[in-house]
Amino acid sequence: MARTSRQRVENELSQIREHLRQPEALDTAADFRVRADNRRKREKRREQLEERATFLENFLSATSVTPRATGEAAVAPGRLVGLTFGGSADVEEYEITSQSPVAEEGQALSPFTPLAAALLWREAGLLVEYEDDSGKRRTAQVRHVRD
Repeated sequence: MARTSRQRVENELSQIREHLRQPEALDTAADFRVRADNRRKREKRREQLEERATFLENFLSATSVTPRATGEAAVAPGRLVGLTFGGSADVEEYEITSQSPVAEEGQALSPFTPLAAALLWREAGLLVEYEDDSGKRRTAQVRHVRD
């Protein structure tokens, strides 16, 4: 794993840990049903972040750092992925992260989305099918993967 990719993963892990250390905000919703729903959403988010932190810790312990780009073409934590959608020629670059992306030129793609789950460990050039939020099947092409 290239140093820049490892730094992105370490940054995300650090942000997750900081978020998990924060005290829970006071819910001021008047309706108890809204408060109960808000609590379920907060608990789900916390579980997702704890799971993501464990995944990233295991990933970091299983990989070693290299001084420069590895030349690997597979989507992995910390790497940037260029995608095209629906046959378009416009490449959009993403960093799959649960926190703020480190790369200024890329957009954040939550690892909790079906697209991110479908992309993990896929190689450049492949078509990836996923289901969007409305349940519709979509296709994205992995145009490039970089450190």
